Amino acid sequence: MTQVNGDGYGGFHQIGFTGGGFINLPFGQCSAVQLELKYSMFGSHSSTNEVVVNQQPEYKLRLNYIELPIMYQYSLTKLRIGQRSLSFITLEAGLSVDYLIYYIDETNGIPNTSAGWLAFSATGNVGVHFTMPYGFGINIRSMNSILPIRVNKTQEGSGRYWDYRNNYFNIVLQATLTYTIGASKNK
Repeated sequence: MTQVNGDGYGGFHQIGFTGGGFINLPFGQCSAVQLELKYSMFGSHSSTNEVVVNQQPEYKLRLNYIELPIMYQYSLTKLRIGQRSLSFITLEAGLSVDYLIYYIDETNGIPNTSAGWLAFSATGNVGVHFTMPYGFGINIRSMNSILPIRVNKTQEGSGRYWDYRNNYFNIVLQATLTYTIGASKNK
């Protein structure tokens, strides 16, 4: 579920697809670095309430990215609740570089050709991974743009590049199903 901060519309109304692969490089008993390559669909669109009740124009934004996240992961292997180990829970944090490969930006069905979406952005990621049997897992991640994905044209050259009130930023809540090749059958 995604939204874009700065577009004038609120709520996580856009649902997108994510797919890709990762390489997990463990070090130490509880730590790992994970390198990922993903294709992700982000964006925004107006809700029925915003269009009908608030009389805002109908809006559709689709942003398709290639993402290159680098994540630090820490397994809760050493923690226990009673006799139960929390080794199935891994906390993670990291950064990604995102490359915009395609977008659709429309207001009332008319393409916005002068939008000026930026080709590259950077995203901060935090999340948790739950390991399930037979190599499967569920990953839940919050992803927020650190750099703008679009700069408001009236702010160019004004030194207000980092101004969250006048630029556009991705805000993403992501849940993915993972599968680890070569994972132990009973973990």
